[in-house]
Amino acid sequence: MWAFSAVHLGYAARADATERHLLTSLASDVALLLGYSVADILAQRDEASDGDSQDPLADYELELAELDERAEDVARGEETRMPQLPMDEALLRLLPDMSENPELASELRNMTQDSVRAAKAENLATFYAALETTNDQIWVPDDDVGAWLAALNDLRLTLAARLEILDDNAAERVYRNAFELTGTDAREAQRSVETAEDMLAVVYATLTWWQESLLQAVRIKGMRG
Repeated sequence: MWAFSAVHLGYAARADATERHLLTSLASDVALLLGYSVADILAQRDEASDGDSQDPLADYELELAELDERAEDVARGEETRMPQLPMDEALLRLLPDMSENPELASELRNMTQDSVRAAKAENLATFYAALETTNDQIWVPDDDVGAWLAALNDLRLTLAARLEILDDNAAERVYRNAFELTGTDAREAQRSVETAEDMLAVVYATLTWWQESLLQAVRIKGMRG
């Protein structure tokens, strides 16, 4: 995997087929954790793109039908039901409370959880789509860099939950383990990835480095004006 560099209209990097498959699988898994399918999101984008030239009256009628369904839901009291607090540790990190006040946190979760889930899944789909390439070249347009950074952060949050990273010391332990498995001395020490935790540590450290390289490329482009 190569670091990102700032190029005209976007950012470029490289990742081989194994790396791309690993990252797309992870993105798909996190989207499913949020309740969404990456494949469905991308299919809906294709349909929306194909339907841009459709009759606007048909779109208006569809919107009216959706409003009618919404009104029926409210009438049945659907709107008053609180979303269940996510119990999975990774979900708790992806969808944290927005207030220390329990009542306010519950109210905010009720108002925002669905939209936050959807936005995160959309970012993961954008990340996924860019890695679904037939070669090692990775291209991130300027317009997609925000979605990429958000997706990378959510992937790291998920892995951090699995690795039980709760503070800087735990993070340092994971980075040290990853370096010992992949660094210049790994072969001499005859160390290799043997456990699921080893693999998660390597992926976490790699994603952290990749995210930092993209942020650095963004800063460089910003300084160029």
